[in-house]
Amino acid sequence: HKYWKARIADYYRKKGCQVEVEKQINGKPDLIVKSGEGTVAVEIETGKSDPILNIMKNLKHGFPIVITVATSESAEQSILVKLRAAQMAQDPRIRVVSGKAF
Repeated sequence: HKYWKARIADYYRKKGCQVEVEKQINGKPDLIVKSGEGTVAVEIETGKSDPILNIMKNLKHGFPIVITVATSESAEQSILVKLRAAQMAQDPRIRVVSGKAF
């Protein structure tokens, strides 16, 4: 998880974004990314936590976009199944991205 935080933070910094990395488990997203287009929450999902809870938490805190990064293909499939079950799969505020994109 720590590896992915550093890798994704570096990716966004290289694109000119400001990145705030969660220092501890405190209810904040793993990363907060700020650019000229706005601010987004980034959650890294390894398959060991509740992605729906994390997405809902970030939307409730006012993030207009929540990017959920799946660190494996199985994690990505699990997230997509859970989003469909929660009737959230078509929500334009939620994006699921493979860790391979970083």
